[in-house]
Amino acid sequence: IPIFDIDGKKPDTDLHYSQINMQHVLLRSRFAHQATENLYYGIHYGILNYNGYFNGHRSRHQDIGLNFRYSKKHYTAYLSFTHNANNQSENGGLENTVLSLTDMLFLVNLPVRLNTASNGSPKHENRHLSVSYRHFWQNNIENPTFKIGHQLLFENNKFKYFDSNPSPDSSFYGNFQTNNRGIRHFLLHRVLDNEFSWTQSFGGNLNKSALIFKAFVGYRWNGVNQEPEKFNVHNLYAGAELKDRLNGPLTYNADIKFVN
Repeated sequence: IPIFDIDGKKPDTDLHYSQINMQHVLLRSRFAHQATENLYYGIHYGILNYNGYFNGHRSRHQDIGLNFRYSKKHYTAYLSFTHNANNQSENGGLENTVLSLTDMLFLVNLPVRLNTASNGSPKHENRHLSVSYRHFWQNNIENPTFKIGHQLLFENNKFKYFDSNPSPDSSFYGNFQTNNRGIRHFLLHRVLDNEFSWTQSFGGNLNKSALIFKAFVGYRWNGVNQEPEKFNVHNLYAGAELKDRLNGPLTYNADIKFVN
């Protein structure tokens, strides 16, 4: 989520709306505000609603984001929240008899292989939730040479595919050879990341950027539920990064990371 530099207390706003054929809608909006000298917050929202030209084909995507920044003297903190929801309905394609239906003047009337309901199945659903918090302390605001940081990240990802109203004849599933109850796939993935870092810069002047060294250590948990299996993965990791810019446009980065 972007963070904007706003002069004064007047909020920065943006709104975009587009609509086609009374069915396809696109909306994007943003509200960013420097509420006080120390506190900034932003709200981002978007939605896409699309109905396909044929029966049973529809897309709906919605996302919202909130972010906060608090800074005072040598301390800065960020808190971000994002949520994305994606829904997709499929119709299985057109029937083989479509080519012979020359009297069909409207695409919406053409027969499809699966459902004809605007909110029917099969359907794909995807949900993504992310909450992150990071803060750091630095010894100098204008030109910091030493920084201690900490960040905490939680993510929740869920994907589901299902067919709640399958055809009486399951032969259209092909190689899956499933029965009339249809097919279903579910995946839930959770991530928790906790990291501490130390950043130090060396040298630097008007003609050359400083050499930046960063060391970090952290813990990451992955929880996976993929029907019918459930498992957890725990990792401890540590690493270091080195960043330098040579005279001119050339920049190089070097990093090393150990994971257990």
